[in-house]
Amino acid sequence: MPSSGQLQPFDWSGQPNAPLVGPGLRLAAVVRRMLIVIAAGTAMLQDPRASQAREGPWCALSEIGGNAMYENCNIPTFELCVQEVIAGNRGFCIPNPRWQAPRPTARQPGGRRKRVDY
Repeated sequence: MPSSGQLQPFDWSGQPNAPLVGPGLRLAAVVRRMLIVIAAGTAMLQDPRASQAREGPWCALSEIGGNAMYENCNIPTFELCVQEVIAGNRGFCIPNPRWQAPRPTARQPGGRRKRVDY
Protein backbone atom coordinates (compact mmCIF):
# COMPACT_ATOMS: atom_id res chain seq x y z
CA MET A 1 0.00 0.00 0.00
CA PRO A 2 1.36 3.37 -0.87
CA SER A 3 1.55 5.81 1.98
CA SER A 4 0.82 8.93 -0.05
CA GLY A 5 -2.06 9.93 2.26
CA GLN A 6 -4.73 9.61 -0.45
CA LEU A 7 -7.81 7.40 -0.14
CA GLN A 8 -7.58 4.16 -2.02
CA PRO A 9 -10.53 3.15 -4.23
CA PHE A 10 -13.01 0.90 -2.45
CA ASP A 11 -14.94 -1.28 -4.86
CA TRP A 12 -17.95 -3.38 -3.83
CA SER A 13 -18.95 -4.13 -7.38
CA GLY A 14 -16.11 -6.59 -7.97
CA GLN A 15 -15.20 -4.81 -11.19
CA PRO A 16 -11.67 -3.42 -11.12
CA ASN A 17 -12.31 -0.82 -13.84
CA ALA A 18 -15.65 0.53 -12.53
CA PRO A 19 -15.91 4.34 -12.71
CA LEU A 20 -15.06 6.21 -9.52
CA VAL A 21 -17.65 8.47 -7.91
CA GLY A 22 -16.57 10.79 -5.12
CA PRO A 23 -13.49 10.06 -3.00
CA GLY A 24 -12.74 6.50 -4.06
CA LEU A 25 -16.28 5.08 -4.24
CA ARG A 26 -17.49 3.11 -7.23
CA LEU A 27 -20.85 3.92 -8.84
CA ALA A 28 -22.26 0.46 -8.03
CA ALA A 29 -21.43 0.90 -4.34
CA VAL A 30 -23.17 4.28 -4.23
CA VAL A 31 -26.29 2.92 -5.94
CA ARG A 32 -26.35 -0.09 -3.60
CA ARG A 33 -26.16 2.16 -0.54
CA MET A 34 -28.91 4.42 -1.89
CA LEU A 35 -31.21 1.43 -2.45
CA ILE A 36 -30.60 0.16 1.09
CA VAL A 37 -31.38 3.59 2.57
CA ILE A 38 -34.54 3.96 0.46
CA ALA A 39 -35.77 0.47 1.42
CA ALA A 40 -35.14 1.10 5.12
CA GLY A 41 -36.88 4.49 4.97
CA THR A 42 -39.89 3.03 3.19
CA ALA A 43 -40.20 0.25 5.77
CA MET A 44 -40.10 2.76 8.63
CA LEU A 45 -42.72 5.05 7.07
CA GLN A 46 -45.33 2.36 6.49
CA ASP A 47 -48.08 2.12 9.06
CA PRO A 48 -48.17 -1.42 10.52
CA ARG A 49 -51.75 -0.95 11.77
CA ALA A 50 -53.03 -0.53 8.22
CA SER A 51 -51.92 -4.02 7.26
CA GLN A 52 -53.60 -5.78 10.18
CA ALA A 53 -56.81 -7.65 9.50
CA ARG A 54 -60.02 -5.90 10.49
CA GLU A 55 -62.53 -7.91 12.45
CA GLY A 56 -66.23 -7.42 11.78
CA PRO A 57 -69.32 -8.24 13.82
CA TRP A 58 -70.15 -11.42 11.84
CA CYS A 59 -68.25 -14.65 11.14
CA ALA A 60 -68.96 -16.97 8.21
CA LEU A 61 -68.05 -20.57 8.98
CA SER A 62 -67.66 -22.72 5.87
CA GLU A 63 -66.82 -26.39 5.58
CA ILE A 64 -63.64 -27.00 3.60
CA GLY A 65 -63.70 -30.78 3.70
CA GLY A 66 -62.75 -33.51 6.13
CA ASN A 67 -64.88 -31.99 8.90
CA ALA A 68 -62.63 -28.90 8.83
CA MET A 69 -64.16 -25.44 9.03
CA TYR A 70 -62.88 -22.11 7.68
CA GLU A 71 -63.73 -19.01 9.72
CA ASN A 72 -63.97 -15.58 8.05
CA CYS A 73 -64.68 -12.89 10.64
CA ASN A 74 -64.21 -9.79 8.45
CA ILE A 75 -67.89 -9.43 7.54
CA PRO A 76 -69.69 -6.20 8.51
CA THR A 77 -73.35 -7.24 8.06
CA PHE A 78 -75.46 -10.38 8.39
CA GLU A 79 -76.66 -10.07 4.77
CA LEU A 80 -73.09 -10.13 3.44
CA CYS A 81 -72.34 -13.08 5.69
CA VAL A 82 -75.24 -15.06 4.20
CA GLN A 83 -74.01 -14.25 0.67
CA GLU A 84 -70.51 -15.39 1.64
CA VAL A 85 -71.82 -18.72 2.91
CA ILE A 86 -74.12 -19.31 -0.07
CA ALA A 87 -71.50 -18.30 -2.66
CA GLY A 88 -68.81 -20.60 -1.27
CA ASN A 89 -69.00 -23.90 0.51
CA ARG A 90 -72.06 -24.46 2.65
CA GLY A 91 -71.81 -23.17 6.18
CA PHE A 92 -73.44 -20.79 8.63
CA CYS A 93 -73.13 -17.32 10.14
CA ILE A 94 -72.49 -16.53 13.79
CA PRO A 95 -71.86 -13.29 15.70
CA ASN A 96 -68.12 -12.68 16.10
CA PRO A 97 -67.22 -13.43 19.74
CA ARG A 98 -64.03 -11.33 19.51
CA TRP A 99 -65.57 -8.22 17.96
CA GLN A 100 -65.93 -5.12 20.07
CA ALA A 101 -68.00 -2.23 18.76
CA PRO A 102 -66.15 1.06 18.54
CA ARG A 103 -66.68 3.12 21.64
CA PRO A 104 -68.62 6.32 21.12
CA THR A 105 -66.58 9.44 21.51
CA ALA A 106 -67.40 11.76 24.39
CA ARG A 107 -69.49 14.73 23.37
CA GLN A 108 -67.75 18.03 23.62
CA PRO A 109 -69.49 20.43 25.98
CA GLY A 110 -71.12 23.06 23.85
CA GLY A 111 -72.60 26.39 24.70
CA ARG A 112 -75.46 26.32 27.20
CA ARG A 113 -78.91 27.23 26.00
CA LYS A 114 -80.62 29.99 27.81
CA ARG A 115 -83.89 29.10 29.44
CA VAL A 116 -86.63 31.27 28.07
CA ASP A 117 -90.14 31.39 29.46
CA TYR A 118 -92.79 32.35 26.95
